[in-house]
Amino acid sequence: MKIALFQLCAWEVESMTQARKAIPEEVGKLLGVLDLAAKVDLAVFPEHYPFAGRAVDLTIEEAKALLEQVNSRVSFVAGGYVSEGEIRRNSIFLTKGRLSLDFYFKRVPWRKEGIVGERAKIWSLGRRRLFPMICSDVCEPWNKAKGQTAKMMAEALNLGVSKGCPIIVPTFGADLREPYWTEPLSAWAKALGTPIVVVAVAGVSEGSFKELGEERRYGGGGSGVYWPDGTVWPPKAGSVKRGVYLVDLTDPQSGRFIELPKRARFRSERSER
Repeated sequence: MKIALFQLCAWEVESMTQARKAIPEEVGKLLGVLDLAAKVDLAVFPEHYPFAGRAVDLTIEEAKALLEQVNSRVSFVAGGYVSEGEIRRNSIFLTKGRLSLDFYFKRVPWRKEGIVGERAKIWSLGRRRLFPMICSDVCEPWNKAKGQTAKMMAEALNLGVSKGCPIIVPTFGADLREPYWTEPLSAWAKALGTPIVVVAVAGVSEGSFKELGEERRYGGGGSGVYWPDGTVWPPKAGSVKRGVYLVDLTDPQSGRFIELPKRARFRSERSER
């Protein structure tokens, strides 16, 4: 399976909360880069893109409709916060052309996310299968949550996740190439015997979080693929830039990077660092 990992700037994801009506056009422009650059089976965007922000006014059906309007030739994974009745969900959607194929709710909360999803899923994309997760779903033990990792790995195995069924993990996180992340990502790939694809954010976010008494920002890049044999692409130094990371999951040596057109909107000094 050939996958395009869209590593956007953190501020770029955050700014989408102010551009709901423009979502189909914005997503379409980014996917359009692939028309001339590469033929891929799937494109994956970071967590929260394009439905950023917690002041959610989009229902699940409205979110599906916006993504279907993109009408891309490339199947893609995108999402963010949506509402299910009175419940706010951190979600991702699998969309192909004008058809919303499936969705997934994040299962392990980070900070004050509240109610989360309750079950694992296998997505079908034609003859291919995918196992979706979101951010802290995959690094839960390091997040000091409830010790769900062994249970979640068992669920994945019971669903048939193995070689040929990659794990897809969008995140809006930090420290993606530090042990906090690299250890669980490698552990999942090895335990399930399949590549795990993580899509992160570059630059530095406007929003912040506190950790050990220190105010910190999201970003720094780190998108890439972890194979069961321990191979990781790209190397840490090559994973920080905004752009598209292209890789064939059958060939760890196939990875390449393409630039994205610059976007000036919502730029700040912090975003440039």
